[in-house]
Amino acid sequence: MGLIEVLVRQSGKPTGMLGKFMVKIMNHMDSGLNKWIVEKIDYQGIVLEIGCGGGESILRLLKNEKADHIIGIDFSLDSVNVAKKKNAIYIKKNRADIIQGNVTALPFSQNYFDIIMAVRSHYFWADFEQAFKEIYRTLKQGGKLFIFSELYKIKYHMKNYNTDESMASFLKGMGFSNIMIENKDTIQCITAEK
Repeated sequence: MGLIEVLVRQSGKPTGMLGKFMVKIMNHMDSGLNKWIVEKIDYQGIVLEIGCGGGESILRLLKNEKADHIIGIDFSLDSVNVAKKKNAIYIKKNRADIIQGNVTALPFSQNYFDIIMAVRSHYFWADFEQAFKEIYRTLKQGGKLFIFSELYKIKYHMKNYNTDESMASFLKGMGFSNIMIENKDTIQCITAEK
């Protein structure tokens, strides 16, 4: 396996020393994306971040008073541990929880979240359709889904649903409405409502 494949795999599920290093890199990556997240997410209520990585988005949203409570979930235990450390003050204040889990089997009841977001993670989900069924199930009626990413990562990682049209059609087919896809320079925000 070549270096590029190793780094891509570590981006999807960081493990070990290299994984911890990748999580720290991802926390500091920005293409205007982190600023856009803080501008877009401004809701009181409960937020879920799927693929929370090292917890940078959670920290920024809570620091800026953009949500009452955020739960971060990540497939990688190493990412969870980094995110817990980064957000320790908010965990202690009962404003954040970080857990290990899989988007295809979210451990939450129906209609639980006001907002569900994914930042640089949806293109790593192994069972795309099951992941969105779980998102739809756990999102409250009228709740919003936000997906943020760099456009080149969508093109690189996704064989299907890698155009605005195909992604909008997929979301509509899953039951979402008011779908909006915004592309700003090299980054994208997908918004949809249950």
